[in-house]
Amino acid sequence: MNGMDDEYKNSARQWRGYALILLVFLAFLIVGFAVLIVYYEIIRRSESVGCQRTAMTEQHFRGAQGHTLFQDLTERELRALELYLYSNKEFNLKRKNKFAPNASYLYNIELLVPNKTSVLEFLDFVGTPEPPREARVVLFRGDKPSPVVEEYAIGPLNNIGNHRLLLTAPYRYRPVSAIEIRAVRKMLKQIDFMLKFVLEETFEASFFDCNTQCLTMDHYTPISSAVSDRDARLVWFWTHYKVEQPMLNPVDFFILFNLDGPDPRKFHIEKLWFAGEEYRSSADLLEAYLSGNVKSSPIPFPVDPESFPFDKIPKPLIRLRSPKVVEPDGHRYSVNRGRIQYMEWDIHFRMSTTTGPQLLDVKHQNKRILYELSLQEIAAYTSGHHPWMRYSNMVYSSHLFGRRARSLIPTVDCPLHATFVPVTTSKEGTAELVTLPGAFCVFEQDSGIPLRRQSGDKLFSGLSDISLTLRSIISIQSCEFILDFVFRLNGVLETRVSMTGFPLGTLHTPQELRYGFRIRENFIAPLRQFSFHFKVDLDVHGRENRFESIDIEPHNVYTSDWLEKEGKNFQNLKIRRDLKMTEQKAAIKNNSDKFYMFHNEKIKTQYMDASAYRLQLPGGMTPQLLTPGTGNEPSISWSRYHLAVTRHKPAEISSSSIYATWDSENPVVNFQNYINDNEDLIDKDLVAWVTLSTYSVPSMESLPVMQTVGNLQSFLLSPFNYYKDDPSLISRDTLDVRTKSSIREKHVNNYGITKTFMCSIEYQVTDEESLFQNDTYKNNLVNGMK
Repeated sequence: MNGMDDEYKNSARQWRGYALILLVFLAFLIVGFAVLIVYYEIIRRSESVGCQRTAMTEQHFRGAQGHTLFQDLTERELRALELYLYSNKEFNLKRKNKFAPNASYLYNIELLVPNKTSVLEFLDFVGTPEPPREARVVLFRGDKPSPVVEEYAIGPLNNIGNHRLLLTAPYRYRPVSAIEIRAVRKMLKQIDFMLKFVLEETFEASFFDCNTQCLTMDHYTPISSAVSDRDARLVWFWTHYKVEQPMLNPVDFFILFNLDGPDPRKFHIEKLWFAGEEYRSSADLLEAYLSGNVKSSPIPFPVDPESFPFDKIPKPLIRLRSPKVVEPDGHRYSVNRGRIQYMEWDIHFRMSTTTGPQLLDVKHQNKRILYELSLQEIAAYTSGHHPWMRYSNMVYSSHLFGRRARSLIPTVDCPLHATFVPVTTSKEGTAELVTLPGAFCVFEQDSGIPLRRQSGDKLFSGLSDISLTLRSIISIQSCEFILDFVFRLNGVLETRVSMTGFPLGTLHTPQELRYGFRIRENFIAPLRQFSFHFKVDLDVHGRENRFESIDIEPHNVYTSDWLEKEGKNFQNLKIRRDLKMTEQKAAIKNNSDKFYMFHNEKIKTQYMDASAYRLQLPGGMTPQLLTPGTGNEPSISWSRYHLAVTRHKPAEISSSSIYATWDSENPVVNFQNYINDNEDLIDKDLVAWVTLSTYSVPSMESLPVMQTVGNLQSFLLSPFNYYKDDPSLISRDTLDVRTKSSIREKHVNNYGITKTFMCSIEYQVTDEESLFQNDTYKNNLVNGMK
């Protein structure tokens, strides 16, 4: 009996062992199947699927080519211009190795867009010949007995045979050129040789032969004749440590150079500022230093980080990537030789070497809304105690905006899926073509907020605010200006500008505290007012337009109109239309959120109201507080007005000039004169001039770079009784949801475009290096050149 019990027990233990082994095997089998499912369904599938793009013919089109009369100069045209300029003895141009300020100097060449009348005749009337292409050429004529700046129109570019003088400007008004920078550098070598040990003892650095601890003198403040009360060309140059963030590391050493006249041998130093004291020459400073009369505290050379360091724990703690924009079906727009076609929009665009981004012949639903929308000027007026801060009234077009455009960086400046468009310009001092890749980007995006929506018990209908953006970025000195033109589905065109970059500052002193805040141990960043000026040449139902405002004002009524009781007053708001008859009536200094309308009196709605476009200015723009006519204010007389409307004139093509930094004594282009003649505006070709302005008061959070948030200004052009209903109603991006008799039964109308897609990897980017090498970016860059 005991034997049988032992046998039974042994058998039971064996079966339990088999069961345990089987259980473990099944567990491993289940885990294995789970791993395979995860691998094939999630990892491998996402790698192979990526973004499934629907290649539909109606969504992939090349689009019409842009008109050649708007396209920038070609290399062949520049070679022809070079031959004409250097072979014509009237210009007296010398080759590069012989350039000097006292010779004839080729400063700039760019396209001269034909006059508006001839352009519109060509665009609107079949059979009208295309206007001849011409170039605008700027020459510094230091070779003449009375030096002068001359601007010429030269053409036709396909067979150059003539030139005509466009304007002349005083020689001392010329923009700072590479020739003068080289002359300053030559004088700086002499200063460095004499004061080398003074600089090294005080700042642990010098300008030349300094290995890794060097000083640089790149930033400058021009002093106009209106400020100095002298017929001289004076410039304060600033000194900074030559580190990754030089603008944040100023040095208490400034030099005032006199760069007057065409002869560089006569350039000289007016004064030096060192360690809080002013000196007449390098010799005076050296003598004072050696005699112990200079009170200076040695400043250690700053630590130069390789990048902006985190002084806190980076967020998010887990390395999770940020959201990305995708195009599930590819581009829904075309870019072809300076022309964009998107939904109902048709736009030409270019980059002017002088004034920057420019839109031309802008149409919506095949109707011209604008002939031109372009940046005209950017001004930055700085406040401060010391002369290099106090007189730092920079009018930036002297830097030539087109040459200051920057190649845009995918995923930061623009989405990776954007089309990157190169621009061409000429190199200063030559007729050499310079190509800047990716200076424009074009992209469509969803803002993440509804453009419109409506909902009820059984109906929802909505459309997200989807738009196309044309972007460029201009970098000047310490500032980066981001310029956007945004085209929306409802016929609205938004123009906006935002700022970033290093805050401009100087060494902290008690006198500077009234102008700004101390944001580092020895660094104070003062108040600056930035102003941006735009030309808006509207053609609403043709060129014969009127300008009026719709004013909102209080209206007193009586309750007795509708109630039995008498004697009580009631107040509401009413509208009042104010037709602006003359240019002075249309010069608006303080925007008060009025409705500004442009319309053709001959075109009405079915209810006999004006079919108009509205120019909408934002609230919160800063006023121009400077007294007109004082200091450098006359150079930016356009900034006196948030909005001014004038008659179109061929002689009034721009509101500023490349000479505006220097010409406040007698502006070459005086915008105030556009208004002073006070011409009639009724049924005329009208041009609106818009000023956007803002104050910049840097704080510690502005370090190391100011943010764009809070530094954005914009204005809008919107249809106002121009269409019978909302133009976006035809958009297939609309989503309608209707609830039927059963709450759970819904009918979804997506207008033929599914709102769902699978996209785990849109673009194959394996690392930051491959960001600029992946096929999508390269294709988008190439497409922008077509």
